[in-house]
Amino acid sequence: MLDGPILQHVILSAALFLFVWQVLGRGVFKPFFEVIEEREAKTSGSEDLAHRKRDELKRLNVELAVSLQEARLQGLTSRDELVQRAKVEAQTIRENAMASASEEIAQAKVEIERLKLRAQGDLLTEIERISDLLVGRALEGPSGRVVH
Repeated sequence: MLDGPILQHVILSAALFLFVWQVLGRGVFKPFFEVIEEREAKTSGSEDLAHRKRDELKRLNVELAVSLQEARLQGLTSRDELVQRAKVEAQTIRENAMASASEEIAQAKVEIERLKLRAQGDLLTEIERISDLLVGRALEGPSGRVVH
C-alpha cells in the first residue's frame, strides 16, 4: 500500500484540491454559471418572444390580406355602382336630347311650311304684278299709246 508520507501527501493534495475547488466554485464558477444561465434564459426568452412575434406577424399579414381583399371588392362594387348610375344618367340625357331634337325638328318643319306658304303667296303676288305690267305694256303698244 501507500507509505505514510505519500499517503499524507495524497490526503493533503486531495484536501487542498477540495478546498481550492470550493473556493473557485463559490467565487468564480458559481457567478460564471449564473451569467451563463442568465444568458441562456434571455436567449430562450428572446427566441420565445421572436416566435410569438413571428406568429403575430403571420396573423397580422393574414388580417391585412383579408382587409385588402375586402377593400378591393368594395372598390369594385362602388365602381360598378358608379358605372351603372352613369349609364342610367347618360341614357336619360340621350332621351332628353332626342326629345328636344325631335321637338326642334317639328318646329323647324312648321316654320319651313309657313315660310314656303308665305313664299308661294309672295310669288303669286309678284306673278300678278309682272303679268299686270306685261299686259299694260302690251296694251300700250310700241309707240307708248294704248291699243284697243
